[in-house]
Amino acid sequence: MNPPSANQSNIGPAPAAAERRKLRSRANQIKASLVVGRQGLSEAFLRKIRQMFDRIDLLKVRLDVANAVESDEMASALAKQVPCHLVGRVGHVAVLYRPLPEKDRE
Repeated sequence: MNPPSANQSNIGPAPAAAERRKLRSRANQIKASLVVGRQGLSEAFLRKIRQMFDRIDLLKVRLDVANAVESDEMASALAKQVPCHLVGRVGHVAVLYRPLPEKDRE
């Protein structure tokens, strides 16, 4: 496993394997709420995801790209730029996780 980048160090360590399984299971119950277009990751799109992570900890994002390699690249770039953890990617859908801020966990 790769060490967290400087951007991801403020969101905590990556979830352990068991927690990742639970997160993927939870993700099965939700629909992809956002779509990344072929234009790529705009600052407005990243800002919208960051705002959503202020309220919820798990998101699914549809990646409108041509193939699996581009999906992997887009999902990794998205997780790095938000910052958040990439829990998984199935087809053209990425599952992203960022723990809620401490004040919202109560």
